[in-house]
Formats: sequence, C-alpha cells, structure tokens
Amino acid sequence: MLSNLTAILLLALSLDVYGVCLKKINLKTILSTAWECEDGSISYDQPSGTSNYEGLCGPTAAANVFHAYCQRKFIEVQDVAEKYFYDITPGVRPDSMERGLNKLFENNPECIDGEWKYYYVDNRWAFLDSLFHELRRGHGHLTRNLEDGGKAKRSPVLVLLRTNGKNLHWVTVVDIVGHQPGTKDKWAYLKAQCQVIYNESGNQTSEDCSSFVRKAEEVNDHWYTQLTLPPYVHLVFEKK
Repeated sequence: MLSNLTAILLLALSLDVYGVCLKKINLKTILSTAWECEDGSISYDQPSGTSNYEGLCGPTAAANVFHAYCQRKFIEVQDVAEKYFYDITPGVRPDSMERGLNKLFENNPECIDGEWKYYYVDNRWAFLDSLFHELRRGHGHLTRNLEDGGKAKRSPVLVLLRTNGKNLHWVTVVDIVGHQPGTKDKWAYLKAQCQVIYNESGNQTSEDCSSFVRKAEEVNDHWYTQLTLPPYVHLVFEKK
C-alpha cells in the first residue's frame, strides 16, 4: 500500500497538488484515516472496497462533508457506508448519496439543520457558476487558508466525475478560483487561472477547470450510464 506522501508525489505527475495533506489526524477509536490539508480542510483516506466493483469513494466524500458541516466531527467511513449508502449498483448513485447524506445528518444533532440536494445542469458554464455560488453560501465550519494568506469560508460540494477513462468517482470540492460567474467570455474556463480544488483519498488537488468539467460531463458517456445519469452531477447543502 502506498504511503500518503508517495501517493501525493505520484499524483503530482499528472495534476497540481494544491495544498498537501500531510498532518495525520489522531482519530483514537476510529479506524478510518484522515489528514489535515494546508488549507484547513480534511481529506479521508478511501478504504478498500467491499468487492471488485463496489468502491467507497461516496462514503469517503460523505465523511469529508460531515466534518465540514457537523461541528468538525469525525466518523467511521465503513460504518456509514453500510448504514447509509448501500445500493445494488457499483459505487453510490446520486439519489442514494442524497438520501444517505440526509439520513446521516438527520441522525446526528451536531449537524447543521438543512438538506442535501442532487443537482445537474446541461452545460459546463452553468456547472462552474453553480459550483462557485454553492461553495460561497457560507454554511458549515470550513474556513480555508488561501494562497495569498487570507481566509475564506467555504461550503464543500460533492461532485461525480469519470476518471481513468471509465471509473465513476465522488470528490469533495472545497473551492473554485479564477472563475467569474456569468462571464461573457465563454472560453475563460480554459485559462490556467481557473482551477477547481478538491479533496479525495487523503489528498488535495487543484485541477484546470477545463479538465474538471470534462470529467463531470463524461459521467454519462458510457453504455451503462447514458440512460441513468445526467452530466455535471453535484450535491449541495442548503440550510433551512
């Protein structure tokens, strides 16, 4: 098994590792492993799946946002996977993620009173605008340390991507930078300063907006997802 540092170095060959997550958090009685990133967010390691096709990226992402919206509390990924996020398909469907997150938050009084909602849009510009606005709602307990030395409150969003050409994968988006919502320049998302920052598998990565939106678009670009999944799937938390 690769160490957290080794995984970060390998990932850096293809993507820009934005704020490394090297501080291992002592969870004491919890078996899950979580890391504190330089920006103040946390990123859980993804445990091994329960079968050859059933990964645990969905419950891992759920644990990330639980920390952000539930008084910075930690939970056991395997436990919530079995209790809240099981369905018969490989991975966790968006409707199962929505239902599981809402039940998880309802059953834990330390969580903010609100509701997780499953959204999708029909184009990349609306998707980036949605991420920008949802991340800046101001809900939750995550205040990010920014590269310029400032701080900003962010409300993490879960996004479904297609990675490695075929696998569907949930990530926890903690920020988007270099994007101007409603811009008349339709190709601004291709510029290098437009970056999506997300946490997964104990790491934090900054990815070009152009690459990120392509992965979000391609979730329905396969024979077994074309009829069941729309592009640009994201789950957002709305406070009551």
